[in-house]
Amino acid sequence: MPRLLLPLLLALLALSPARQAAAQATKQAPGIQGQVLDAKTRQPVPYASLSLLNEHNWTLANATGHFELAGVKKSGNDMLLIEGPGYLPRSVVLHNRALTDTTLTLDKAAKAPKVQPANSAQVVIRRLGSLAKKPGEGMIQGLMGSQFALFMEPSPKHQVGSVRNVSFFIGDTGFPKESFRVRIYRADGPNHSPGTNLLAENLIVAAPGGGQWFTVDIAPYAVEVPREGFYVGMEWIVAHEPTAFQDNYTPFGQVLRPTFEFKESMTWTFAVGNGWHLLPLRNAASRAYNAMIRAEIEELQ
Repeated sequence: MPRLLLPLLLALLALSPARQAAAQATKQAPGIQGQVLDAKTRQPVPYASLSLLNEHNWTLANATGHFELAGVKKSGNDMLLIEGPGYLPRSVVLHNRALTDTTLTLDKAAKAPKVQPANSAQVVIRRLGSLAKKPGEGMIQGLMGSQFALFMEPSPKHQVGSVRNVSFFIGDTGFPKESFRVRIYRADGPNHSPGTNLLAENLIVAAPGGGQWFTVDIAPYAVEVPREGFYVGMEWIVAHEPTAFQDNYTPFGQVLRPTFEFKESMTWTFAVGNGWHLLPLRNAASRAYNAMIRAEIEELQ
């Protein structure tokens, strides 16, 4: 089964128009170069996303905010879009000019105030998402900029507080110690897909190893649980050179393991230029192929 599922997963990502354009762009001399900085602190914004609206070319800045993007070919008045988690998006009209060694700044987005529970409320910690101790057969891999996110549904019977932590089951193949970005979204996108970004920080983490759950503390970021539910996602940010292993599979960065606990698909996958799409895969027993992700939240009783 993994032999069938993995090539399909890779095809969904690698064959998208945006990925083909990005791959082609790497073969051309870069026409836009520079660094993305925080407008107030002047510190680098790691792994900011940059894209040309008309060219359908995109890239991620590196850990120090530096980037290179292929120059404008179709229109001299193309729009350069710059985005980063926790920052307000920005657009720059090129006006037939190349940008070389330029500095682009992003302004921090305002944080929502943390809602304090009443003193009389009893706080109970509840787990959502995957509760399995062991993963199912198969692998979930991503290319740079791609994401997989699992839906978390809070109980309608209790008042909910904040997200305490999120966990990902990292495989022991590929590059398990590679960095990735944690994403948390409100379930308010089209067709109940990931929508509003709830994590107002550029949270970059790396697991100490593979073959186990890796937990990230979210409490310091005061992410309130939406009543309609939310998504926890993993974003691949490092374009590692592919290394062949196991029947010529080529992993890029860390591998996320799947779970078959649920009958319905609750995992959405994102590719730059293609947006969010529900993962349709199932195993031989007609159980849905979902990302092995979970969250712990506060419930007030």
